[in-house]
Amino acid sequence: INECLTNPCGNNAACFNTPGSFRCQCAPGYTARPSGCIDINECDLNPCDSNAQCTNTEGSFVCTCNTGYSGTGLVCADINECLNSPCHTNGLCTNIPGSFQCSCQVGFTGDGFFCGDINECLTNPCHSAATCTNTEGSYTCACNTGYTGDGLLCRDINECASRPCDARYGVCNNIPGSFTCACITGFFGDGFTCTDVNECLAGPCHVRGNCTNTPGSYYCSCDEGYILRNGDECIDVDECLTNPCNINAECSNVPGSFACICRPGYSGNGFDDCSDINECLVSSTCHKNADCTNTIGSYECRCKPGFTGNGLSCVDINECLTVSCHVNADCNNYPGSFACVCKPGYSGDGLTCVNVNECLTNPCHSLAVCLDTEGSFECRCRTGYTGDGFSCADINECLSRPCHVNGICSNSPGSYTCTCQQGYDGDGQVRCDDMNECLRNPCHVNATCTNFPGSFTCRCNAFFTGDGFNCQDINDCLTFPCHIRANCVNYVGGFDCVCKTGYTGPGVWCRDIDECVERFNNPPCTDLALCTDLEGSFRCGCREGYTGNGTICNDIDECASQPCHIHANCINAPGAHQCVCKDGFVGDGLSCIGAGACPDPSVCDVNAVCAYSNNQTFCSCKAGFSGDGNTCVDVDECLTKPCHELASCINTIGSYVCRCPTGFTGSGKQCLDINECAALPCPSGSICTNSPGSYRCSCPVGFLYDFGLGRCTDMNECSNNPCRLGTTCVNTLGSYHCDPIERCPCGDIRINSVCVKPFRYHVCVVFAQGAVYSPALLSNTSDEYKSLEANLTAELNYVYWNSAVKNYFIGTTVSRFSSEVYNSRTVLKSCFIVYHYINTTGLTADKLSDAIEDSSTPTSNPNELQFGKEDSFVIVQDRITSSDINECVAQTCSPCHQLANCSNLPGTYNCSCHDGFQGDGVISCQDINECASNPCPVDSSCVNTIGSFDCQCSRTGFTYNGQSCQDIDECISANRCPFGFTCENNPGSHKCLGRCIRAIDMAFAVDTSGSIRLPNFNLIKEFLYQVVRDHDVGEDFAHFAVIHFSTNATVLFNFNRLRNAELTATNVNSLINMLPYDGGETSIDLALVRARDHIFTDAGGWRSAQNIPKVLVVITDGRQTSGGNLTQLAANLKSKGVVIITVGIGSQVVRDELVQIAQGAAENVIEIDDFALLKNKTDTLIERSCR
Repeated sequence: INECLTNPCGNNAACFNTPGSFRCQCAPGYTARPSGCIDINECDLNPCDSNAQCTNTEGSFVCTCNTGYSGTGLVCADINECLNSPCHTNGLCTNIPGSFQCSCQVGFTGDGFFCGDINECLTNPCHSAATCTNTEGSYTCACNTGYTGDGLLCRDINECASRPCDARYGVCNNIPGSFTCACITGFFGDGFTCTDVNECLAGPCHVRGNCTNTPGSYYCSCDEGYILRNGDECIDVDECLTNPCNINAECSNVPGSFACICRPGYSGNGFDDCSDINECLVSSTCHKNADCTNTIGSYECRCKPGFTGNGLSCVDINECLTVSCHVNADCNNYPGSFACVCKPGYSGDGLTCVNVNECLTNPCHSLAVCLDTEGSFECRCRTGYTGDGFSCADINECLSRPCHVNGICSNSPGSYTCTCQQGYDGDGQVRCDDMNECLRNPCHVNATCTNFPGSFTCRCNAFFTGDGFNCQDINDCLTFPCHIRANCVNYVGGFDCVCKTGYTGPGVWCRDIDECVERFNNPPCTDLALCTDLEGSFRCGCREGYTGNGTICNDIDECASQPCHIHANCINAPGAHQCVCKDGFVGDGLSCIGAGACPDPSVCDVNAVCAYSNNQTFCSCKAGFSGDGNTCVDVDECLTKPCHELASCINTIGSYVCRCPTGFTGSGKQCLDINECAALPCPSGSICTNSPGSYRCSCPVGFLYDFGLGRCTDMNECSNNPCRLGTTCVNTLGSYHCDPIERCPCGDIRINSVCVKPFRYHVCVVFAQGAVYSPALLSNTSDEYKSLEANLTAELNYVYWNSAVKNYFIGTTVSRFSSEVYNSRTVLKSCFIVYHYINTTGLTADKLSDAIEDSSTPTSNPNELQFGKEDSFVIVQDRITSSDINECVAQTCSPCHQLANCSNLPGTYNCSCHDGFQGDGVISCQDINECASNPCPVDSSCVNTIGSFDCQCSRTGFTYNGQSCQDIDECISANRCPFGFTCENNPGSHKCLGRCIRAIDMAFAVDTSGSIRLPNFNLIKEFLYQVVRDHDVGEDFAHFAVIHFSTNATVLFNFNRLRNAELTATNVNSLINMLPYDGGETSIDLALVRARDHIFTDAGGWRSAQNIPKVLVVITDGRQTSGGNLTQLAANLKSKGVVIITVGIGSQVVRDELVQIAQGAAENVIEIDDFALLKNKTDTLIERSCR
């Protein structure tokens, strides 16, 4: 008996059958014990390297090197971790057994894995006069400017040793790290350059003395008639003590001189001549129209001819009362005489007068005709001109728009011409017809010409790009329009998407072909093989019992390996084999024993085979059982895992069953995946992907699954803003693209890189027979409407997406549902819009029907096509219609230019620019420059405006009235001049005549800086004299004060200086005559301070309590030299009620500063080009101040 068949040794030993017994031998790694073979713990013997860990396993052991070591575990070597640079770039790595250490380099701090630079400068390592600069891992020291050294030690540089200051008048002072230069007394400057101080500018000498400047000092000398005392005082000399006058004269001493005056009755110079006075020459009391005769000690008066009286009083005789002049003459009486003068238009001596022909002197304008009249003449402008005859201006006939609406009017002297605009033909006045430029084929062969009134546009056809005059094919494949599993084929004027080998679909999406199922007419594999579908391909594998490549499979002869018992025969069969015990033996072929008839079969187990041989009964358990034959128990074959790895094993009495899991097919010993996708389990429009034992339904890229509809619907990728800045996202079916912000013309849409014009088709859809109709569908806000709208949109998209017109198709829009009945079914009317590319092979209703037919289910009605989930919709083919789109109102924006009018036309529209603009009306409307035709008069300039033009007169004070430039009568405006003044209108201007007769406190701040120059300074004084004379000066009228400023500011006199009887214009001007010329810089700010603190104050004499004007006139030829807040100072004076008027003279003044001083009031700024013109501005100043 083979005891080993019952496995008596256990799983950890080998059994050897011996005659009448058996022997057990423990497997390697195990040792024998009475209880059996137990595992040996090899780790107790320390078989591993000292740097390894030992792990005992069943029958063996495992050595694993410790962290930081590498090897087999029996032998372990240290790993040099530093070779992988684990430390910071500024760190140092040190390898140690089984590990490593990181430390930072000098100049850095950290744990070695991160090293930060140490800022050594924080410890102040450098000299106090040096600057420390931290560097990566170190630092540097550099001496500061003015010091020398290495930075660790710095010493001061004595700059004075190189004599940097002014060689003659400068003093150098060395200081730590630098030096200073200063000028000696009597000189000024920065020390590097020293200039002599002109002490004479400060007026150190007596008013009657003269100052002479010297280097570093000055000296004084007196005028003639004075003697010097104490170095700077001039004393008057009394010349009368020497009797210098004539004996008949009196001597009067005056400051600096003397005067000799003849006594009464004498006349002369008083020095050497005093003669008798001829009263008729110097002191006659005779009337001015009388003659004086001198007598000794007296004189006599007699009236002149033409006068009458006693000589002291003479009255003119009016001769015109007695003399008769010509009827066309006037008698003019003159003092002492008369004259007859011919009236204007006549000539003669007054006693005889004849008519004068004025036209002989050409008094009229060159464009006028002169007509002589009695005593006068008349000027009339010629045809085409307008005016009074003395001035004639061309009439711009173009203003009345005499030309055609599409014509251009060109004004010419005395006339005009009309020509048609570009793009029009005609005489320009009565007729301008549009020229159809498209008739001459100006565009590229692959472009479409669109005629517009006066113009045309060329637009490349779909799938082409360019300006319309030159169009090139667009390689649409560059925009990746096809599915990832498709190849894009570009051709001139279009492209096509072709699914790659192993895939099928319209190209915009591709699904895997299940060759194992779909090639049933031409199976890819032999019948002796199993087919497995792969992504884009398939695999053939020979069935169990066969060998080969799957295309060819040959039977395996299993008998060659002698699988049967020695007393059995092996029979090979296709794909299998069979073991059969030889005659005289019984068994399953794998085990056979001698077969004699058992005298008593019952001695064996029911599941055993009984054999009789040599008078001995043998019992042997059947296959699937184990035991000694007398007793047989079922063997659990599943413990040996006889089935396929994916199959489940079920033990049975004496055998077992292998069953493949769900999703697989086969015997159980071989299990092959079932391709569920072959049964099309997924919704239409989705993609089925087979997986081991199952499958997955997914939507194509760019689509999402709508669980409510059970359909794939388009994903709006634009909702996630995927495009970069500067582009706009355009959603398309299954994808999107980013367009530049420069979008297509309004009304067009972009397909890939092409702008196309959309067209619309209406398709009539009805419910399929038996479908339920709800009246709620008539309301587009109901849930039923929204659900059906989404469902129908998805179904229609899918129909066209899979159709032959997919490249035309953009999308669908459900517009409305109606309750119209068609064949007893409710109609969904005007359901959606189909767009197609313009100027290609046109999309027609027939093509739409064919496309729908390709993707729909035919019905018994040849005019109907059924589609949709559960075939719930029907399209009526003969109700596919197109309709015109009113582009002018249907778009969210106007298709025309914003400066154009849109007119709808059948199948298109027209854009025309507004009046005053020209262009195609679509892309551009550009302003017409009407000024190019010179529409304005000769004395004006033309200014083009948006859509029109304006004529602006060249001369100030004139305005354009539509035909010519006319003088503006400024005097019409109320209050043009101050009270008491008379307004006189002049051509282009006006003048206020009169004197300021109101009370006013007026102060002058006069610039006396060096830039003024003495001659100009005298002109300023003349200006001030005239301003004073033009005011009524007195206690109840005008008061004056004067400040002069240069480097400093000084009050010459305030409002208190003259009072009561002394307050006259003469006395004010006498004080102004004493105004000194200072020279120096321009300190306007100091003048404003003096005005604020010393003039317009109670101490300065202003009349603060009275409601009268307070005016400060600032006169300057430059700008503030430096510093000073002029705005604040001007505001301070404004808060006191003082108005500032600025007078700027010459090219060095800054208008912004003058306005700033004038408290922001630009109207109170007077600018003059030259000092000589100052006298002409007195009226302007008084007009602005005397209000």
